[in-house]
Amino acid sequence: MTLTDLSHGSRARIGHFDKTLDAQTQLRLFAYGLVPGEWVTVVQHKPTTILRIEHAEIAIESQIAACIPVTGESGKPHGKPQKR
Repeated sequence: MTLTDLSHGSRARIGHFDKTLDAQTQLRLFAYGLVPGEWVTVVQHKPTTILRIEHAEIAIESQIAACIPVTGESGKPHGKPQKR
């Protein structure tokens, strides 16, 4: 499952980036806070994918979102996930 598979308002944890993403793109995403293990919320997909990370929102191209796997999908749009 990737970011593009999530519905609006869904939360998920970022997995390790697809090897098709070049190093420069990965570094740019890291600088925005989009790192493996971080929880994100999908705000929208069209015309571009917008994600909420902590208290910031970033926009990424759909082609890049399709290369970012996610795990631990949750339908809860707000707050941090509960620790178990």
